[in-house]
Amino acid sequence: MKSGAGEEVNSREECYLCHKAEEDDPEVELRPYGPNGAWLCFDCMIASPEREAAAKAVFGAQLDAAGQVAVATRDGPVPHPSLGRKPQ
Repeated sequence: MKSGAGEEVNSREECYLCHKAEEDDPEVELRPYGPNGAWLCFDCMIASPEREAAAKAVFGAQLDAAGQVAVATRDGPVPHPSLGRKPQ
């Protein structure tokens, strides 16, 4: 697959650093907290304080974008599905 810029894009969900994938190793847990939402595994995230701080900043930005009430999903935080609906 190619991106709009013509570069190859890997559609497999794997850590952008170590290339481990959940489908290969059940101990691997990926989250979209790498640069520009790239998949990042927990082990790589905690490997350095700078990387962990960067991942927390990405998570915080995603959480802020989700709004006041967010639901944690595998793909990061999303707005609560009941927002905007009138209570019954």
